[in-house]
Amino acid sequence: MCALLTAESLLGPFSSGEIPVCDPARIDDVESKHGRLRALIAEQGVDGILLRRSENLAWFTSGGGLVRPGSGETTASILVTPEARVVLTQNCDSARIFDKELHGLGFQLKERPWQEDRNALVQDIARGRKIGSDLPCDRQVDLSSALDSCRRVLGALETERYRVLAREVAHAVEATARTLNVGATESEIAGELAHRLLMRRIQPVRLEIQGDGRGHRYRQWPHGLEAVCRWTSLYAVGERQGLHAAVARTVCFGNADPELARVYPAAAMVAATAIFFSHEGQTLGGVFDRMRRIYEKSGHPDEWREAPQGGLSGYRILEETARPDAALALRPGMALSWHPSVGCARLAESVLVTPEGTEWVTPSEFWPTIEVQVKGVTLAIPGLLCREPTTG
Repeated sequence: MCALLTAESLLGPFSSGEIPVCDPARIDDVESKHGRLRALIAEQGVDGILLRRSENLAWFTSGGGLVRPGSGETTASILVTPEARVVLTQNCDSARIFDKELHGLGFQLKERPWQEDRNALVQDIARGRKIGSDLPCDRQVDLSSALDSCRRVLGALETERYRVLAREVAHAVEATARTLNVGATESEIAGELAHRLLMRRIQPVRLEIQGDGRGHRYRQWPHGLEAVCRWTSLYAVGERQGLHAAVARTVCFGNADPELARVYPAAAMVAATAIFFSHEGQTLGGVFDRMRRIYEKSGHPDEWREAPQGGLSGYRILEETARPDAALALRPGMALSWHPSVGCARLAESVLVTPEGTEWVTPSEFWPTIEVQVKGVTLAIPGLLCREPTTG
């Protein structure tokens, strides 16, 4: 006698935990964004808007994961019309997208077999229509700038997500710094940091481990096979639900290197200035100019020229880079990341612009600080952690 083979006999009874639960906050967030795109469609006189860039897909889906981890490759496009939001994808990705990423959010599906070019589906659905797009194309209206403006101010749900993300990235960086061993290579340290981030479902987008002063010559040095013997800075940009937060900390084995100890307070002062002035009423260029004046006053007038200083963050690592001529006005709901450096000293902090002022979302957790005064306000900026060397 043959036993009846069923899914339940193979996998056991289904659990209620396997049934995706609709998130009312996400539903409201997607509906709100669809309303904004309806207005843009009417304003531009187009039939719909095609979203293809990863940052716009994450924004419109309220954090849906439509990017293949580790590759940057998007797994779908979305056509938004006044009446509908349609996911354009391949059969190998559609089940995961709708079960895990977009469940209950009111999206429709158009799919093709994986062996067919996904661009052909996009072209077919756009044929005979006037379509706006976030990627320049001869046959479509370029709406990338308008979509950038929509995306750059975070709503209440996104703001809370950013707070939690920034706090967890800071925790991962500090925990890694407190436990790393003398003689570990920069790449080994990066691996440990990536592990801590991934355990929290945070994608490590950028990791830079600058050991023993290598950051002086290479301001954006990623990480190599060199062993860390005296001290190192750890810089991480983590992404979750499309949002990006940045943090850096520096740890020394034994006493701080004399040159590092000499220049670090200047970098801390620049960081404090950037944090303090990240509020409504400022422009991105205005904050940059205040940072530049602190570089000059501290005796390091050209250090800002060595690397970008940060800028507007959110659904991209940098939505807009802070430059002297950056006219973008700061508004509540904007996220910013700042990463000044002086010689071998580096800091990185993330902040939110709120109606009440600046909200610093990556303050130190069980970490030594330097008290810096800006306009009479004292900020506890992360300092140098000096700990006893240990070996693995």
